[in-house]
Amino acid sequence: IAHYFTEDCVLMAPEKPATKGREQVMAYYQSIFDAFSPKLKSSYDEVSVSGDLAYGRGTATVTLTPRDGGPTTVTTAKYLNILQRQSDGSWRTTHDIWNSNVPSSASQ
Repeated sequence: IAHYFTEDCVLMAPEKPATKGREQVMAYYQSIFDAFSPKLKSSYDEVSVSGDLAYGRGTATVTLTPRDGGPTTVTTAKYLNILQRQSDGSWRTTHDIWNSNVPSSASQ
């Protein structure tokens, strides 16, 4: 996941301080993969490009099953990504923020 972020990116996860830099993004997601078996379904609802900058607004459903047992949680969220075109023509995320639509729910 961190590969798709710029080196100086900012990740703004819910209920966490903003983290800066690709290494911090990698650590954030690694902690999730270490503790959970995650499933993600996401899609953009809107995308706009202006020169070398773009934003994408979307929705996501995240299912987290604890690796050590316990109830699975399902969260729906909305997010906003800002992306920048790189010198090789690829797009990488510079800023990523999201928040839940409703509190997490346990399922089985």
